[in-house]
Amino acid sequence: MIHTHTFPNGFRIIYEKPRNSIEISAIQVFCKVGSAMETDDMRGVSHFVEHMVFKGTKKMPLSKDISKIYDEIGAYFNASTNKSYTNYIVKCEDEYVKNCIWVLGDMLMNSVFDRAEFEKEKKVVIEETILLEDSGGDIIADMYDASIYKGSSYESPIDTLDFHKPGSLDYAKVLQFYKTFYRPSNMAISIVSHVPFKKFIEILRHSDFTYVLESQPFIRCPNPVISYYPQTEPQYIIKKRKGLNTLHLIIGFRTCSQYSPDKYALNLLGNILGGFMNARLFAILREANGLTYSSYADTSYYSILGDFSISAETDPAKLLVNKGMGAGVLPLLVDIIIDLQKHGVSKSELRIAKSNMKGSMAIEEESNENACFHNGSKTILYDDGTPITSYHDRYANFYKNLTQKDIHDVIKKYFIKSNMTVCILGEHIPSLKTVKSICDKIQ
Repeated sequence: MIHTHTFPNGFRIIYEKPRNSIEISAIQVFCKVGSAMETDDMRGVSHFVEHMVFKGTKKMPLSKDISKIYDEIGAYFNASTNKSYTNYIVKCEDEYVKNCIWVLGDMLMNSVFDRAEFEKEKKVVIEETILLEDSGGDIIADMYDASIYKGSSYESPIDTLDFHKPGSLDYAKVLQFYKTFYRPSNMAISIVSHVPFKKFIEILRHSDFTYVLESQPFIRCPNPVISYYPQTEPQYIIKKRKGLNTLHLIIGFRTCSQYSPDKYALNLLGNILGGFMNARLFAILREANGLTYSSYADTSYYSILGDFSISAETDPAKLLVNKGMGAGVLPLLVDIIIDLQKHGVSKSELRIAKSNMKGSMAIEEESNENACFHNGSKTILYDDGTPITSYHDRYANFYKNLTQKDIHDVIKKYFIKSNMTVCILGEHIPSLKTVKSICDKIQ
């Protein structure tokens, strides 16, 4: 059973007792701020603030003062920035939850933003971003998002080297950004633990999460741009990148928002295509033709729009043809899409995918972190008072009763050529004319 509570200053807790017997507490704090809330002159600031809150408070002046507390108890401590939120993750033994929450509260609500640390951390973030710039998978993902979500707040990457040119991220503006978004009413803590809910209420009442009042004059937090450029024809983005021996490919379609029930059928379709060893992508690309080691299907959903993507990495020589033995990766993926448009999925594929999903979801419950993330992200993203479905009940509530017709309906609705984006990245790339001639077969 899920329990929730809102404190007088607007800070929220969502709690669930785990179904396993592991005495490990999963704690995640979500702040409703991500790259979609950034203006052009402040790109990358959400990720930078995520770094800065680790740098010290008045009570814990040094970064090592914070990390030492978690290190001494063997806790896992991390953070990540998304387009829609930033979350801070702690996993610890049940006996240490009080101290872990108090430290989290201090560092997130009372970061001092020391100027010297500010300038030093700029260099650290640049080093992290350089690593991403060397990743073909990350580069093509940003290319794809820029097309699929063009015109909306979701088209820009979370962070990139282009955001860190000299003079970027002014100290005063970054500090104001932190004060605007890191306020109790814009945050929530998700907890999955055997420690009782009432105990966490008591702990939080004596933490900085609830001590801190909305002392700043209320500033309405900027919302993401809820419009996007209409797409009436397929988009092709082919980029040459020197030094990339592997060729990266994504074929994707615009789909529904996070609020649409279509997302469940799309998720199940993703599992049919790329969710397990006998899924279509693996069976056709790897087993039958030996063309690629990595291929998968993925779905994403935001407040205005979502997407369904099919990705593959391959030898550039195998993109179009299989060394004279038959079709290459791109023609085979196009054939898979055409077959879906014409015939949908089989009863056998649906049955296996549902059974696989049911088992995978059951195994995921071994880790309290999964349910913790599920509850917290739903709280911060939907924020409409709708009761959250337990992580345990997702399959029964959303996937068990899906039919072939449900899958076929979303294919017909979204898998349309005018709704398609094709991205290719590598050192050895095909011509736009060649790619178009293959993809034009899709209706």
